[in-house]
Amino acid sequence: MIIRSFLPYVVASALLAVGCQVNETPPSTDDLSHRGTLLVRGVSIVDPATGRASDPVDISIGGEKILAIAPAGTMLFEPDAAVLDARGRYVIAGLIDVHAHIGDGGIGVQTDADRARALAQFLRYGVTTIFVPGGGGGNDDHLAAWKNRCRPVTEPCPQLFGSGALITAPGSHPISTIWEMPDDVDAATLYARGAVTVEHVEEIGPLLDQKQAAGLGAIKIVIEDWMGEVPRLSNELIRHLVEAAHERDMRVLAHISTAQHAGDAVRAGVDGLMHSAEDSIADELFAAMAAQGTYYVPTLALYDGFFDRAEGQTAPEPYAVAGASPRALASLESFGVSPFTAEQARETRLVLLDNLRRAAAAGVPLAVGSDVNNPSVFPGYSTHEELELMVEAGLTPAQVLSAATLGGAAFLVQEHELGRIAAGSVADLLILDHNPLEAIEHSRTIYAVIHRGQQVEGVISASTQP
Repeated sequence: MIIRSFLPYVVASALLAVGCQVNETPPSTDDLSHRGTLLVRGVSIVDPATGRASDPVDISIGGEKILAIAPAGTMLFEPDAAVLDARGRYVIAGLIDVHAHIGDGGIGVQTDADRARALAQFLRYGVTTIFVPGGGGGNDDHLAAWKNRCRPVTEPCPQLFGSGALITAPGSHPISTIWEMPDDVDAATLYARGAVTVEHVEEIGPLLDQKQAAGLGAIKIVIEDWMGEVPRLSNELIRHLVEAAHERDMRVLAHISTAQHAGDAVRAGVDGLMHSAEDSIADELFAAMAAQGTYYVPTLALYDGFFDRAEGQTAPEPYAVAGASPRALASLESFGVSPFTAEQARETRLVLLDNLRRAAAAGVPLAVGSDVNNPSVFPGYSTHEELELMVEAGLTPAQVLSAATLGGAAFLVQEHELGRIAAGSVADLLILDHNPLEAIEHSRTIYAVIHRGQQVEGVISASTQP
C-alpha cells in the first residue's frame, strides 16, 4: 500500500470555488465549521487557464475533496493536525491521461501483477486519472474488475474511466496487425484480448445496449486499414455506430492513423480522435473539429519511441526507467524494429507536430494521451513526455497544462470534479518544486502527489534522478 491517510484538524475558512483567486479576508475564530484531513501549506496554485500562479495559499482537504482555499497563514488548525509544508512550491491539478492502456510499457503478455504495478506507477508520476480505451486486457469485464479494485481505494490506482472492448471490423486492426490473429478467430478469444467486431448494422444496437448496461459512457471504434492491407469499418457502419451511441448518450472515440480516416470520423460526428494522422490534416477539417467540439488526442509519445529507434537512439532517459519495471526493461532488449526509416521518422515527426500546432491554433479542444503500454511508453513517465512534445509542437506550457487537466476533465465529462483546484473538487494535486509555466519540464520536479485526499508515497521526481 503506498497511500497514507491523515489526522483531522480544524480549518477556519468558508468554502470557496477558486482557481488562482482566493478570499483575501482572514477567517474569523467564529468560523470553525470545516474539519479537514490535510492542510497543504503555503503553495502557489498554477492556473493554466490564465497562465499565472497565485500568491501562496493554504489548501484544506477533507476526505476526497478540497474544502477551502485561503491566503497562506490565515487558516486555523489544531496543533496536531497533519500538515504538508509546500512553502515556496507550486501546485497543479493531478494529470489526466486519456489514452492509457493498463500495462507496464514492455512487450509480451501482461499479467495481473504487471497491471497492478503499472497503475501504481501512474500515481508515482502524478497521473491521477486515466481513460482506458480497450485492447490489451481492457474489455468491459476487465475494466469493471479494475474499477472495483481501485474504488474504494484498496490498492494504489488512479481513477479509472474507459470504453471497454474496442470495436473494429473482422480481420482489421489490431486483430490481424498487432495481435497477428487469423480472420476466423472466435469472438470469445477476441473479447479476452479487449476487442469486439461489427460487420452488420443490426449488430450495433445489442452491442451498445450491453456496453451501456455495463456502465460505460463511451465507445472506441477502430478506423484503420493499415495502408490498405487490412479491412476496416465502412463509413456506413461508422455513421450507424455514432448515431446509436449518441442516442444512448455515449461518446464515440476513434482510432485513426491517416487524414482520410480522420475525415471519415469527423464527418460521422465522433467526439474525439485518439491519435494524430501520420499525414497532414487539412485546415478545413480542424475548423470542422473546432465547430463540433471534437477532441484531438495526438499521442505523440507513442510515435516518439519508434522514431528514436529508427534513428538509432535506444538508450532510455533516467526519468523514464526510474519507474519502469524490470520485466518491461528486460522485454525491450530484444525489441529493435521500427516501422519507420530514419528519414521517414524525421518527416513524420514534423507532420505530427505541425498537425497539433494547427489544431491548437484552430481552437480544436485538446486532451493529453500517451498510449501507454506500447513498447517504451511507460506508465506515468510518458504523460510528462507527451507534455514536452506538445510544447515542442509550438504550444505554450499553459496550453499544454490546460490540456492535461481541464481538457482531460472535459473530455471525460468530469469538469466539475476533476482537473481544477477549487473548493468542492476532488483533491487530486501535483505539488512541484518549480513553476511548470516557466518550463514544461518542471512538471517532473515532483515534491508530492495527493490523490483523492491521500498522499502517495514513493513519488518519482526528476530532481532526484542523475
